[in-house]
Amino acid sequence: PGPLPADSTLTHLEPLIFEKQREWIREHLPSYVTCDGKLNRYVLDLLRRHERGFEQPARDALGQVTTQSDKLFIVDLLAATRSDGALEVLGEACEYAGKDAQIIRKAALGCVGGRAEKLRESGDQLDGRLLSKLHGRFNDHPAVRLAAYRALALAADFRSIEPLRNRHASENNSRCKDAICDALNAIKRELIRKKPTQPDVSPICNWLRHVAEMADPGFYSRIVGYLREPHPNPTVQRAALHSIAASGGPDALDAV
Repeated sequence: PGPLPADSTLTHLEPLIFEKQREWIREHLPSYVTCDGKLNRYVLDLLRRHERGFEQPARDALGQVTTQSDKLFIVDLLAATRSDGALEVLGEACEYAGKDAQIIRKAALGCVGGRAEKLRESGDQLDGRLLSKLHGRFNDHPAVRLAAYRALALAADFRSIEPLRNRHASENNSRCKDAICDALNAIKRELIRKKPTQPDVSPICNWLRHVAEMADPGFYSRIVGYLREPHPNPTVQRAALHSIAASGGPDALDAV
């Protein structure tokens, strides 16, 4: 069984389960999430909706259920749960090694990408360990690699610049190669958007370091201003020169 409609009789009975005197029922709910390799979708969703430690039963169930549809149902519930724990389990699903691994990894990567986009829009970013799991899919099946590159495009995380550029040199699938370019272009747009507007040294130098990693001549006009009207701090001037040298292009020598 899956999630029930709002007017279901069983849904109306749910509040009884969570009455104070029925703690023993609640304690045993996780043990009813799976049975003989099958998922009780209703119980798992019940734990999620009532915030009763849903993430660990979901993790356990993903390793126990046998049907592809049950596994995808778990991934979908994790994606619908806005918690760090659910995101952590999704990250583990990106490395799923059981039957239907390719399909489960692909679905999980898509969900992580969607979450990464939401985090970026709120000014946050993926945990470094989870981001590394996405980078770890670069040698997977082409369909999984494609999902990883698309997730990284949604994340537009500066920490992915070098892994993506390095992978672009060895990627032999044309669709995947295009997806890497899309991800790098998304990061480029994010770099442009986040160019520091204040003269503080540390943010400027960090930004210039990421620009140097991009090695894109298109950034020249955005860097050279730190030299034409020199920033008072020589550390920034050196970082700007390094970024221009790394970016290359016909104007680089003139700037130097």
